[in-house]
Amino acid sequence: MPTPAALVASLHPILSQIIPLPSPRARNMAQICTNCVEGHRLPGEPKGTLLPTIAPLDAYFISGHGTTEVPSSASFTKTKNAIVIMTDIFGLSIPNLKVVADILASQLNTDVWVPDIFRGNTPVREDAISDLIFDEPGKALSWWQTIRKYIVYMRAMPALKSFRPDIQDPWAIEFLTNLRSECKYDKITVVGYCWGGGIAVRLATRPKLVDSVIAVHPSGQFKDDMIKTQVPIAFFIAEEDHQWDPEAAVLVQETWKLQEEVPKHLFKTYKGTVHGFGSRPNLSIPQVKKSWEQLMGDIVSWLKETM
Repeated sequence: MPTPAALVASLHPILSQIIPLPSPRARNMAQICTNCVEGHRLPGEPKGTLLPTIAPLDAYFISGHGTTEVPSSASFTKTKNAIVIMTDIFGLSIPNLKVVADILASQLNTDVWVPDIFRGNTPVREDAISDLIFDEPGKALSWWQTIRKYIVYMRAMPALKSFRPDIQDPWAIEFLTNLRSECKYDKITVVGYCWGGGIAVRLATRPKLVDSVIAVHPSGQFKDDMIKTQVPIAFFIAEEDHQWDPEAAVLVQETWKLQEEVPKHLFKTYKGTVHGFGSRPNLSIPQVKKSWEQLMGDIVSWLKETM
């Protein structure tokens, strides 16, 4: 009996004819890990503000001083450094990474920005394929679920061009350039999750733009940029992560061992997790909760070391 993947491959020509393609307004979901579309909520409500302050992207902002002041306020006082969170595929449509921003601002007394890297066009609804993923390693989809997953992907593929790196990266670069220029931060650290993790790795090749990077289960096009990193970088990876290439990671680490000058780096894998746990953890599962709390502690420690 053919495997689900083989069956889907054999049906691809037929499915592509009978499945309607999205309209020009359809939202991008290409190169999205299935786990990026599950919507577990973190406890708490965002305390910051959505601002149009830094071109070209609106951004969620939370002050490191524990106040509601924003950069446009006459009494605003920035912190010495800043943290910028690049979101997963949900963008700002769910509150999780805003809550994470609030936690980091409070624990580190540092301004945190979360730019809207999708410019209000969140690429996918969280309910699109929420029943096609699992929260723990070692589980598999049924053959019919596998077919459904590939159908969703095929329908979404035409929209990829909307947010490919040569379009989206310049937005992030301009945002960070303007943020440093206008707010005069000494150092800026980028923390990227999933889709935003791929952006973060690519930004790590630009030492005058960012000062350190954290990539939490990165996805998309980033593998070739890992070896080009020029700033301190931490890779925080799920135990089960089809977006992560262990062999490429080993090659990078082995190459760095042979070089005299390499960026400060850290590779860490979290037990009992799957891709997406960093931004949408199912905290009702004890091991996932434990690993997510470890992740948050590691993020704080890395930021303290590199900012």
